[in-house]
Amino acid sequence: MNEKAAIKRIMVGLDGSEGSAAALRWTIDLAKTVDAEVIALHAFELPYRVVAPMAGGAGFGVSTELGSFEQSMRENAKEAFRTQWCAPLQEAGVRYREVFGEGRAGTVLIEAAEREEVDLIVSGRRGLGSVTELLAGSVSQHLVHRANRPVVIIPSPSDQS
Repeated sequence: MNEKAAIKRIMVGLDGSEGSAAALRWTIDLAKTVDAEVIALHAFELPYRVVAPMAGGAGFGVSTELGSFEQSMRENAKEAFRTQWCAPLQEAGVRYREVFGEGRAGTVLIEAAEREEVDLIVSGRRGLGSVTELLAGSVSQHLVHRANRPVVIIPSPSDQS
């Protein structure tokens, strides 16, 4: 592999699913082989918008601020990402950074990959899924069709049976 094509930085999307765990294992093996830095990313997105009363009794509208329940969900996801989902990176002894983003996973991954100038994006074929994914398409499809960087999609063990 020539210097121009060297893999120095790999981004992997994590959501706590079997698919993202498989993608992380594959990424760790590759990172060890080529001595690359791993950027682990979780994109937090509430599965629905919160409809709340508007100020002054003017009816109902979509809330743009996180209430205490939503903030708790965000903090729980951030803690699981940091202490559980990224734990194999620390155990493997690879260089890594954690990025916690907000928004649709495919979009957040692509934007972060550009910003971080990664050489490769890795994702599991199937994540936790949501109503959004059902309506808008999967994260892996989004990455394959829209990313300007190489993408590797890893099947989960249950996909291989």
